[in-house]
Amino acid sequence: MRNFFGLIVLLVGCGGDDGQSQCQGEACGSGPRIQLTAQDGFGTLRCNGEAENCILDFGVLAPGRASESWTDLQNVGDSILHLSALTVTDPIFEVRQPAMEIGPGESISFRLRVRLDAAGLNHEAQLYLDSDAVNGAADSTGCPSDVPRCTRIAVTLRAQTDS
Repeated sequence: MRNFFGLIVLLVGCGGDDGQSQCQGEACGSGPRIQLTAQDGFGTLRCNGEAENCILDFGVLAPGRASESWTDLQNVGDSILHLSALTVTDPIFEVRQPAMEIGPGESISFRLRVRLDAAGLNHEAQLYLDSDAVNGAADSTGCPSDVPRCTRIAVTLRAQTDS
């Protein structure tokens, strides 16, 4: 019987593999939270909730022509958000946003740019937002050492060119 209870405690205590899932809204508890929205006319941004499973699609571009997207990042939480510099995984996408602090209810706008030089290309990359947001997935590498709880929100970036 003691082994049975030990097994139940082990299963319930450890839970499933939710280390990579993101909470939404009040379910995240107290702390800073990121909400992403695209500005009109600058690509299509789709997210589940505030910032989960986001995809930013630049659409179909003419070869050699650049496109950009302005995205608003708002701290919808109840404490200061410590945002590390934004990074992308493919150099055809460009983002420049320094590390900063964003107060509760405050927002910033950042620009993403893409340029594909050849016809018939289809690119996909990731934009990483490393911070102490409680609605990010657990991560330990993208924040400076003075940020005690580092999380990551990943946004899939997509762009293609005409054939």
